[in-house]
Parts: sequence; C-alpha cells; structure tokens
Amino acid sequence: VKIGGKWGFIDLTGKLIIPCQYSNYEGFWRGTTWVETTDKSGKSTWVFINKKGRVLRSLPHGTDFFDMIISVYSYQ
Repeated sequence: VKIGGKWGFIDLTGKLIIPCQYSNYEGFWRGTTWVETTDKSGKSTWVFINKKGRVLRSLPHGTDFFDMIISVYSYQ
C-alpha cells in the first residue's frame, strides 16, 4: 500500500503490518523482499526485509538490481 508517497505492507484483512516508509520495493518472494529507503539528504539504500519488516541484509548505495539478486541467492 502507498500512503504519502511511501510504500508499506498490509495483510489480507487490510491491517498495516509494515509501516509506509519505503521509497520503492520489489515483490515478496519466499517471505522476503527488497525495499528502498531514502534518508533526508536523498541518499537511497536497498535493504532485504522479511514479512515482519526485520532487516535481513542491506546493500551499499549504488548497488544495481543484478547485485541484489546475487545477494538473495547467497543469503538463502
């Protein structure tokens, strides 16, 4: 769900599970997804989260999508 320009996640009943705090996201797969966070200076970072919003892994600024995929496979 997108509120105020930020993405978050709801369950099937519409209850907000993960607050709307992400600039972008990829779809969940096996209970995890990549989300993009942006700080006040505009610097973005991609982090790998689970269904509860817990950060499992983060990637440095400027990491491309291919590197994100490699990181997922090395995590699992």
